[in-house]
Amino acid sequence: ELGFFSPNNSQNLYVGIWFKGIIPRVVLWVANRENPVTDSTANLAITSNGTLILFNGKHGVVWSIGETFASNGSRAELS
Repeated sequence: ELGFFSPNNSQNLYVGIWFKGIIPRVVLWVANRENPVTDSTANLAITSNGTLILFNGKHGVVWSIGETFASNGSRAELS
């Protein structure tokens, strides 16, 4: 699964990938390991050019990966 998680009930939110249905959760990958977000209004977007971007609640970029170039503005979001 891909989603937001808070390890050990902390206030920090991370985007990660983990095995579905395994308890305790086994996280395989963390996007923003060095820059956790602390508000629940953060969102993850995939732009039309394939860039994966994590925004904080104030729409500031916390983390991103992929090429950045002109876009028509389309994107998908996980929030």
